[in-house]
Amino acid sequence: MNIDEVIDECIEGLRGYALLDDNRGSHVELISGLLSDGSTSASVHRLLRKTAALFEREDKVDRLRRALNGRQEAQALVRELTNAYFGKPRWAYHGTLFGNLAAVLQVGLVPGKVPVWKNDEAIRQHSDTGVFFTDGWRQALNWAHMAARQSRMRGTNRRLVVFRAPLEELDLGTDTHAMADGNWVSERSVPAETLQVLSAVEGWVARWRPLSELSDDRAGGVQLSNLVGTFEVPL
Repeated sequence: MNIDEVIDECIEGLRGYALLDDNRGSHVELISGLLSDGSTSASVHRLLRKTAALFEREDKVDRLRRALNGRQEAQALVRELTNAYFGKPRWAYHGTLFGNLAAVLQVGLVPGKVPVWKNDEAIRQHSDTGVFFTDGWRQALNWAHMAARQSRMRGTNRRLVVFRAPLEELDLGTDTHAMADGNWVSERSVPAETLQVLSAVEGWVARWRPLSELSDDRAGGVQLSNLVGTFEVPL
């Protein structure tokens, strides 16, 4: 991972915890590598040290206690580290199901193309108005999980998939129906060539690859299920 990817993942790790238990040891190791090679500015170095210390403290308490604490320090570090290194947020994330992946490869993400919320007319009407994004891949995974609960898909098609796209290439508005910040909507389709897909999670650190590469590998006879970091739907 290059330095941008490491800091991206540390910011993502600071945002919160998702469906599965998180072990921040992998993030601490990534940070230690950056701190030892002297490749960051003094201000970023200081913030990374604070981030590593927070991860080490949080790993010593259970997830419920972390959630109840509100994680104000973590959210402050998200803002400070983003501004100090990147200047502004970089990515928006979208969760979906593996059964939709082939269509996304062909036409990208299209508003209302694959309805999910079929049991609630008001939510269905809102969800058909755009393509929805959030500010972290773990949160997008949560949305994919909720979609799976609504879906009639079974087997591999019901597994969870996450995309990301550069914020600067999207025309996003705030999702006015969302209860938390960091949720956006694009009223326009998002081309497949704009997207990256979560291809693997190693030690709970995300690895990404351009979605366009999947088309090339698929043409070579490789199964999509071997190319994407999909997740089982938790019970």
